[in-house]
Amino acid sequence: MPASGGSGTRSLHGMAPGERARVVTILFDRLRAECTQLGLEPGEQVLCRAASPGWLILETKEGRCVRLERGWARFVEIADVGTDAEPSARSGGRQTPARSAPAPTLAAGRPGTRSGARRAAG
Repeated sequence: MPASGGSGTRSLHGMAPGERARVVTILFDRLRAECTQLGLEPGEQVLCRAASPGWLILETKEGRCVRLERGWARFVEIADVGTDAEPSARSGGRQTPARSAPAPTLAAGRPGTRSGARRAAG
């Protein structure tokens, strides 16, 4: 996916497994608030652990996995920082596969509504 406006940034929507990026901007106040609750904030580096046509599983630098619907991901601007550069601090230097336990989720619907965001037990 080409960079937007030549600035070296693009949408989180196009992230692939093993890719690491830094969150630059989250559009819309409600979406920004929901993402902050999940641990995704501007400046945060994330690693894409898994991707499907509908979802991204992202790992934060602290080792927390977050499931984000691709529809919402298109409103999050990222900058590339490389591919699978370092494991998270929590993994103790080991690469770990995406966790099978449910991850906190930002799903379809309006942010802040029952269908808009669900926090899974973790």
